[in-house]
Amino acid sequence: TKMNQVLSERRANKIASFLVKAGIDHKRIKTEGYGGSKPLKTPPKGEYYPPNRRVVFILTGLGE
Repeated sequence: TKMNQVLSERRANKIASFLVKAGIDHKRIKTEGYGGSKPLKTPPKGEYYPPNRRVVFILTGLGE
């Protein structure tokens, strides 16, 4: 749903903000929110699967 997309994007932006406050250059951070489009598991209709609410980090350029 649209609300899940908004929540996903908001969650990603909050984590990015935290990382910037911790000293990571904002140019090294890219955020994406997927809403319900990339679940780890699709539960039966009406059931809740908490691991689908997650943040994934992909670290690149560590040797630079």
